[in-house]
Amino acid sequence: MKATFSHVTSNNHVFYHVEGDIPSGWYYLSFTYKGNYSVPIRLYWELNQAGTKQVWSEEIGLLDSRLANQHLFSCYLSPNLTKLQISLEFEEESPHELTITQVTPMLLDTFLSLAWSKKHQYFNVEWDGTNYLMNYRRYRACKLLENKRDLTPLLTAMRYDVPDEHACYLMQEKEPPLRLSDGPIVSIVIPVFDVNIRYLLEAVRSIQNQSYQAVDCIVVIHESIPDNLINRFTEEVNDQSLRIVIGSGIGTRASLINQGLSVIRGEYVLILQPDDRLAENGIAWLVQIEADVVYSHDAYINETGTFVNVYEKPVWSPELLLAHNYLGSGVMTSTNLLKRAGAFRAHYGQASDYDFYLRITEAAASIQRVDKYAYHKRLASDLCEWESDEIDQQGTVQLGKKALEEALVRRTLSGKVLIKDEASNLYAVRMNVPDQVKISILICTRDQAELLERCLVSIFEKTTYQHFEVLVVDNGSVENETAALFERWKQQESGRFRVIRDDQPFNFSALNNEAVKKSTGELIVLLNNDIEVRSPMWLENMAGYAIQEEIGAVGALLYYQSGHVQHAGAIFNDVAPIHSFYKGMLGDDAVSKLVQLQRNFLAVTGACLMVKRSLYEEVGGLDEAFESSYNDMHFCMELYARGKRNVLIPEAKLYHHESISRGRLQTIDKQEEWMRELGRFRSLWGYYFQKDPFVSSHTF
Repeated sequence: MKATFSHVTSNNHVFYHVEGDIPSGWYYLSFTYKGNYSVPIRLYWELNQAGTKQVWSEEIGLLDSRLANQHLFSCYLSPNLTKLQISLEFEEESPHELTITQVTPMLLDTFLSLAWSKKHQYFNVEWDGTNYLMNYRRYRACKLLENKRDLTPLLTAMRYDVPDEHACYLMQEKEPPLRLSDGPIVSIVIPVFDVNIRYLLEAVRSIQNQSYQAVDCIVVIHESIPDNLINRFTEEVNDQSLRIVIGSGIGTRASLINQGLSVIRGEYVLILQPDDRLAENGIAWLVQIEADVVYSHDAYINETGTFVNVYEKPVWSPELLLAHNYLGSGVMTSTNLLKRAGAFRAHYGQASDYDFYLRITEAAASIQRVDKYAYHKRLASDLCEWESDEIDQQGTVQLGKKALEEALVRRTLSGKVLIKDEASNLYAVRMNVPDQVKISILICTRDQAELLERCLVSIFEKTTYQHFEVLVVDNGSVENETAALFERWKQQESGRFRVIRDDQPFNFSALNNEAVKKSTGELIVLLNNDIEVRSPMWLENMAGYAIQEEIGAVGALLYYQSGHVQHAGAIFNDVAPIHSFYKGMLGDDAVSKLVQLQRNFLAVTGACLMVKRSLYEEVGGLDEAFESSYNDMHFCMELYARGKRNVLIPEAKLYHHESISRGRLQTIDKQEEWMRELGRFRSLWGYYFQKDPFVSSHTF
């Protein structure tokens, strides 16, 4: 294998064409690199998929300019590969030399040890004679910063004992000011009632110190605030461009915000709590994204302004917003959208921001997240208190429930809003299912009669939704107990139970694809034979979402028999898709509450997956090249690529006695099969292994 220079793109990425034929599989690629800058190295490949050329890519590592020895990276080369290129993603033109020195097949034992995974390695950054060990993500960030500036201000962020979130926050805080040459005016409204003036001054100064200059700051101070405090504030701020509005009427947050919104001049608007502040580049980060609604992560600070923790938000997740106000703070909205959707509605009290977000996101043409801590939210005992009225006596959770119920009406959706946690303002929305919707439940099995019996009993005896059929795909059963079980259930549920005999070699995808053709339901459920129903309303809870046009795959919250969580959505790390909150035990803590909220994911497990028949057929069913593993993940990604939203509905609770029937990687053949299928999956969706857009403070 040889790398030959190909071309340089307009953004200074240097491409090499890779020549030489090698069989498909997992490999180590060894490079020697000489250059002045550390640079990410990315593979690009073309695949011939059913006669269609597709281009995919994956960043496989970083070429470190300070390393004299060889660089070793792992990768998977697909059997459908027709063209392979390497890209060095320089930020500016840079002289260098690159040579592929060796291509080594990866052995099974090496693969299984996960030695190839960046997740389990530590990398060294040497600075001023001191070595700093850190994980790959932080190492990559430090090496790219090293190309451009002195790392001395970031030494705290490089320390091993500093958590990743804190290190990321510090690196962002130390970024040079972004001096954008032009852009839209952004109005920032700060409502003020009973506030700690020190916090208010910090908030305003964070606006004055913005690297982005086209800012229109409006401070709405309620008329009850004493003149001497207003005078002190204006003297200390000493800013002629600052606009102070004396608010009238009741001193609620919504009322004061609306008075500020009535005088804004900007094309965009952001609400800043009087206790909070913005990062120096906060507005610059937000305005670089063109969308009706742009939001960021939050960093939590204490009374002194010191970092405490972070709250990371996923990319736009409509189903999560129906469960709680995950947008919270740091949301910038276009003024045009504000005019269409309307301002804050005071009759929703402390839930007025939740109602506002529900309305603007309905009307928005585009909603984007900035992967930065633009907003700094304060945690303290002396935060701003708002004047209360009789509306607030209803309680925030009840007002939020009312806002959700009104949102369902506006969206012409039929459903019921349930309060999951009153203290935390958390909800579940159960969508109604028309009675005529038929659901086909497909179960692949081979013997294991006791296991299947438990599954079937739980379905027929516990499930409240009755308009369903069960199709058992018998893949070569030979035991008398299994045959007797089939006959008994055929007699017992003659109108809703069928057995399809399919003796082809085990291929989970092919078996289900054939079963779908013989099913009659509008909705399809793929169900493992080691599943046991726990919540009686599991089918309607899932079906209420699955029937919606925008929804792709719907997954359930799966438990082990011990009560530990087996699956709460799938998240992508740098190795493979994994189960969120895997083997965790749910309690009454904040993490457990977030895990049990409906929310969007890239994928959900096929152990219990519901999807419209029309969508199943549109994507061609499960890809039969994935015989055993990752067929469900690939299926979900195909739906996601078509613009569909995959969602976990935790109100659908089931037990999963994982892989009892087939075992799990118990033989060399199974391990090698898993290795191949993971490689193929990564070759198709490698981009998402670098950053899963739905990984956030709601996934664990």
